[in-house]
Amino acid sequence: MSEFFQYGQPGHYLLLVLLLLCLGGLMLLHRRRGRTGRAEKLQNRYAVMTQELLDELPDEKLINAVIANLMAKLDETRPDPLVTLPQLSRGRCAVYFSWMLVKEIEHNGAKALKKKPANRFVDIGVEGLQTVGATASAQAIVKFLEGEAAESVTNALAAEQPLSLCRDYIRANPEEFID
Repeated sequence: MSEFFQYGQPGHYLLLVLLLLCLGGLMLLHRRRGRTGRAEKLQNRYAVMTQELLDELPDEKLINAVIANLMAKLDETRPDPLVTLPQLSRGRCAVYFSWMLVKEIEHNGAKALKKKPANRFVDIGVEGLQTVGATASAQAIVKFLEGEAAESVTNALAAEQPLSLCRDYIRANPEEFID
């Protein structure tokens, strides 16, 4: 009996098959549990944005709700915002890529805009900043990419507060954010 489970014997292969079945079952179970993180909860809550939902959102939650709504629209298997989001309204695209630029600079500094993957969305982000009214921030980023100091970008963002301008843009143009 002890030879049954030795390497090359049928028992050895049976144990391997059982191990693979257990791993497959665990993966399937994990997939079915669903999304439970903060981002996933926001995406589920704001997957469909209605006028009522947009109106009841306080200003401090507005940007996160709109971003969650946009993230919910991305293909889960290949989430590429540069492909999906430009197909949506101009306002949605502008707010998302403005938010993306601001967050990238906050977390990694302006120098990150010259590197991958951030450099992929700089042009559309600058256009988004201009759309929401953050023209000084947009100009500072363009000048930085042309060789000016990174400090000018940080100063422009601090002075202009592009995310506040995004909130104002959403409130002024709610039809662009409703599904």
